[in-house]
Amino acid sequence: MAPVLPLATTEVPPMTEPLAGTASEADPYRRNPARDVEVFALTVVKYWLGNRGRLEDTSLGHEPDFHIEYPDGRHAWGEVGWHEDPELRAMWSNAFRKEHHQQIDLAPGLGAWTIGLARGASIKRLYNELPAFVQTLSQLGCNRLSITGNWPRGEPADTARRLGVEYLHRVDERPDVAVFFMPSTGGVLLADANAVPAWVSTVLASQEYSDTTQKLLAKQADERHVFLMSGSRTPYDVDEQLRRLGKALPTHVPTVPSGITHVWVTSQFGNGPGALWIAGTGWSTVELPAPVSQDTRSAGAEE
Repeated sequence: MAPVLPLATTEVPPMTEPLAGTASEADPYRRNPARDVEVFALTVVKYWLGNRGRLEDTSLGHEPDFHIEYPDGRHAWGEVGWHEDPELRAMWSNAFRKEHHQQIDLAPGLGAWTIGLARGASIKRLYNELPAFVQTLSQLGCNRLSITGNWPRGEPADTARRLGVEYLHRVDERPDVAVFFMPSTGGVLLADANAVPAWVSTVLASQEYSDTTQKLLAKQADERHVFLMSGSRTPYDVDEQLRRLGKALPTHVPTVPSGITHVWVTSQFGNGPGALWIAGTGWSTVELPAPVSQDTRSAGAEE
């Protein structure tokens, strides 16, 4: 399975994940995220296939991720791709390894703060060093700090940049805690479902995803399926259109390598449906079975 940049927001961004309780709770971030996405994809394909064929999970070896055998002797290979940013995935993973997810205790009297993080911020460093930094800001009488590139210069902005912090804001007198927000995608929602096939074309033309298609094209098969799930790298307007596939399907044909016959698309955090493009047939909606109409979340290597 193979793993372009999101638009930034300048105000307090909406969370791309919910605040959770404690690390003792069931935590999908502790699993292998790539495997989670593969299981999601295979469940969707198997549900769509029904009794029209037999699906085999081949993702644990060197073959493509799944194989389909049809009763008439035809067969298909499929590969799963996730449009995820490895740095953001690692940030989420490390945040969910802490006892209080996205929350950092502060010294008494410092109040409640919201923190916005930049892509690539070290979660471990943030937990270790943010309390002292907030105390310094409080001593300076600074209740709000925003960072834009190299401005402002000097301290305390330089420390904020080193911590990967884009803004800090004291929002209340209690509780004494800092709640941090991950980088979020944002932008203008274009009411055009054909943003989806354009996205598919861009992703499959990317060098990062060449392994996804090359694995399939190397196999003799009647069908070759690519299953794409959106992620933190997916542009805002595309992900929103993926959430609305039940209302508007694309009409354009995606540009795919010759030999790819099926393209599946789903939104990572949407509740479905997904969509399937078949060469020579076009787009159709794909209902997701109830157990997988929930979001599949990410993880990553510990810092």
